Amino acid sequence: MSAEHAGHTGRTKPAKDAASAAGAGGMAAHDGMAGMSHGQSTPWPHFANMVLGLWLITGVFALDYRSSALVASDVASGALVIVFSVLSLSGRRL
Repeated sequence: MSAEHAGHTGRTKPAKDAASAAGAGGMAAHDGMAGMSHGQSTPWPHFANMVLGLWLITGVFALDYRSSALVASDVASGALVIVFSVLSLSGRRL
């Protein structure tokens, strides 16, 4: 066993404070966003989810599914994705 590993227990030392653990602007930069409502700063993911929900619905007819259970599942899932995307974009709480 080398001298540098003698006495090493495998445990890490705790950070001295949260600022040093998070880096120079880690937590402080995040705290500035605490006042923003979710979805107002970046609305594009909600629109992307709406497009994916529409894709689920229209894909059923484009791909000509043979199973009625798969058709019902994809249409219902697509509709729910669109509904929840609209609700999250509008900021309404359930």
